[in-house]
Amino acid sequence: PLAAGQAQVERLQDGGFVSSRMGFIHADGLAPLAPGDVDVVTIAGMGTRKIIEILRESSAKGDVRALGIDHLVLQPVNSRPQLLRHLRGVVAALGFMIEEE
Repeated sequence: PLAAGQAQVERLQDGGFVSSRMGFIHADGLAPLAPGDVDVVTIAGMGTRKIIEILRESSAKGDVRALGIDHLVLQPVNSRPQLLRHLRGVVAALGFMIEEE
């Protein structure tokens, strides 16, 4: 999935639709990030529980906002209402607001 995403972005960059500043990091959560590395994090293609786990583990190690992250783009593959409510609560607890669903 990572290579496919990179290829898609390269095609979009060639057409001028996507910033050349976009990069990809495949990692275990947000642990390898240092302050200022990224301003947007996308977590997609996994279950809601796993996304919650990644966000909780990252926040337990420090303030996610302190990394310089301004936006989270989250795309869980399952959408059971009770899990989505829980995810919304985790996002809010991290100091983010949901702009669009």
